[in-house]
Amino acid sequence: MASLSDRFPALGDARAVVLSSFARGITPPPRLTVTQWAETERYVSAESGSPYPGKWNGDRVPYLREVQDVLSLSHPCTEVASMKSAQVAFSEAGLNLVGSVIHGEPSPILILLPSLGEMDKYAKLKLGTTIDVTPALRERVRPQRSRDADSSTQGMLRFAGGFAVIGHASSSQPLQMMSYRVVVLEEVSEYPWDVDGRGDPVDLAYARTKAWRETRGAKIFYCSTPGVEGACRITAKFEASDQRRYYVPCPHCGAYQVLRWETLRWDGDAPPFSAHFVCMSVGCGGVIEHHHKTEMLARGIWLKCHPGSEDDLPPPQVIEPEELARWRARGSAGRQPGFAIWQAYSPFNSWDGIVKEFQEAKRKGPAGLKVFTQQTLGEPWREKGDAPEAEKLLERRLSYPHRRLPPGALVVTGFCDVQADRLQWGVYACGHGLPGVPTFWRIDGGTIPGDPEEDEVWKRLEAIQARRYPDARGATWPIEAFGVDTGYLSHRVYLWARRRPGVFACDGRGGDGTQAWLLPPLGTPKKVDIDWRGQRVKGGCLLWPIGTWPLKSQHYAALRRMLRGPGPDGVIRPGGLYVNEDADLGLLKQMTAETLRKGTRNGRPHQWWEQHGANEELDIAVGCRALAYYLGCDTMTADQWQALAAHRAAAPVTNRDLFDLPLVAAAEPPVFAPAAPLPPAVSVTEEAPRAPSVVLPAPLRRAMKGAGGPRITLPKATDADDPYLS
Repeated sequence: MASLSDRFPALGDARAVVLSSFARGITPPPRLTVTQWAETERYVSAESGSPYPGKWNGDRVPYLREVQDVLSLSHPCTEVASMKSAQVAFSEAGLNLVGSVIHGEPSPILILLPSLGEMDKYAKLKLGTTIDVTPALRERVRPQRSRDADSSTQGMLRFAGGFAVIGHASSSQPLQMMSYRVVVLEEVSEYPWDVDGRGDPVDLAYARTKAWRETRGAKIFYCSTPGVEGACRITAKFEASDQRRYYVPCPHCGAYQVLRWETLRWDGDAPPFSAHFVCMSVGCGGVIEHHHKTEMLARGIWLKCHPGSEDDLPPPQVIEPEELARWRARGSAGRQPGFAIWQAYSPFNSWDGIVKEFQEAKRKGPAGLKVFTQQTLGEPWREKGDAPEAEKLLERRLSYPHRRLPPGALVVTGFCDVQADRLQWGVYACGHGLPGVPTFWRIDGGTIPGDPEEDEVWKRLEAIQARRYPDARGATWPIEAFGVDTGYLSHRVYLWARRRPGVFACDGRGGDGTQAWLLPPLGTPKKVDIDWRGQRVKGGCLLWPIGTWPLKSQHYAALRRMLRGPGPDGVIRPGGLYVNEDADLGLLKQMTAETLRKGTRNGRPHQWWEQHGANEELDIAVGCRALAYYLGCDTMTADQWQALAAHRAAAPVTNRDLFDLPLVAAAEPPVFAPAAPLPPAVSVTEEAPRAPSVVLPAPLRRAMKGAGGPRITLPKATDADDPYLS
């Protein structure tokens, strides 16, 4: 009988077919780098917000290739740090890492976000949409089904051979019990330093990789925009890394260099700015236009810029093409890879757009420049905590009268510091200054000697709190908000403050790390019990937390403006803090009695305010600033300040009216000499001029309503908007 092969000569060899199929089945897929996987398999969803949906195109962001190569599990490094600005696609490198692991080498993955809200956005808009449009992932990740215990959920993706947990750094739950091979830490600079009392979430995540690190290798990716210098995780990680910077060639001379903010130039203060870089190569100085960027990025190269040693110096700012290979071969000196980049390299942002952001940031003042530095330049914001010299401040005192509002001062706040043998207090007035930073004047202050346990000192403080201060036209105004520090003899302070309108029992909050810089000036109060001399009142007082760190930095910045003296036109600088001859050298030393120190503790960035002498006046100035900000003085616009001046029958607010105060010369007696005679005083019974229909901050309106001073009639359109004034 003829065999099947004889009867069907075209039929293949069964043994060869079976064996070849078996061989293909047991052969593992080729081990791709993250870059190779992304450019072979990755798709970008339109729902993710990307302007370039569809197949992943690595040519658009060529600087990501080396980042992704070191993120590959085949690369021997364990940690990769990226300090970057917004809109440079570095988060996509993390997504590509996760996708390559799910598809090619399934392993346990942890993705950690700073908050629950950020976790939800990442899971839905970034990772979820990537899985939906990428076939290589969609066929491996189990879909979410509510009744299937083995299906994926928003917080955990399941796939053959592994899983991916998506959590947030404010909860220790994803940082317990499980081991991970791959950890992606997004926006790590915003993480708390302690989570649920278990310690640093970054340390906990690192500990969860131990089993993999010691066997098959693990990968930890730190990706973040920077925070505040000295308290920023990603800055510390980058500085400990081999510090790679992206060098690009000049289109004119070919010399390689890093694009720096300092070398960006533009024309005028209005668009189009014609923004361009200037080549730093000696003898070139060529103009690098925005249309050169695509070609420059394609030919760019990462170089390791860590400090090294005398025998291993970092690369210079400009490198000729023939020297590039030598610098490219520079080693990492045992450091892990680290990358830094900013928006000038991004294909999604124009250089004119960066200049426009800078112009807008300048108009917003220090708060706007902080955001610009971190989000656009990709650099940590430097909070200055160096105190000006008290002796030099003494020479810059102004000649305005004690216990009187200078021109432009419209809101009054006070604060008291409690000591074992006295109450020390001060009163400050503020008015329109820089965006987000009012101008402050110290107008009153003193000491009430005596034991704070006795009632007499508190009766005297009550008289201080009830004081009224005349303005330039003779009308008098009360202290809108008065705070008392509760650090000493807390319950006696609670007892005094609880029934007095406009009085705040305050508790200064500092702390450690980034969170100390994020505290609001005056936070959310909590009810506290009062227990004093047998009197116990449960929840009898509200305790208001003061975020002291940013306020101290602003306080010193304001004193430095005073120290700089008047501007070119002889007018004092807006946003400053000014004192008159009532402030002696001892008081100014107390106002500058702390210095911000930076270092490391337990291997992480550490900052602290170091005290060098009595600091009561510093606490008082900070407390008055916090209360003024609570009233809304830091958010008021020029129109709102104008409206407040009209409500209070004050002189019209113009730039010179606000700041036209002379400096005190060393040999001159104190003088208050307005440019023109003062107009007649405004009677307290006289109706205030009609103010523009501008909505003032609600806390300030409430304070004005209950101040007991001249009746202030607010526009009816704004009265109806505020239930406290209805």
